[in-house]
Amino acid sequence: MTNESMEKALSRNTSITLGLLILILGGVVAGTWWLAHLDAWTKRTDDRLLAIEDAVRDGTSDRWHGSDMARWVELLQKNNPDIDVPTPAVRNP
Repeated sequence: MTNESMEKALSRNTSITLGLLILILGGVVAGTWWLAHLDAWTKRTDDRLLAIEDAVRDGTSDRWHGSDMARWVELLQKNNPDIDVPTPAVRNP
């Protein structure tokens, strides 16, 4: 091999090595960042789920009112006379 061909080979091998090094370091940095933020993401998700559960339990997010349910029961009974549809207890707002 001549000196010029060795320099080209060295340059090519060095580029591949540096590229792999950058790729590996980038993966390590991305993985570390993801793991560091995983706890915060999980906490936000848990907080959102708790807020949804509380809203459903309290009935504040329910847009289905007792009068809507009564109309639906009447319509269901009218369209299905052979089915015994129980009448739900309507709570006072």
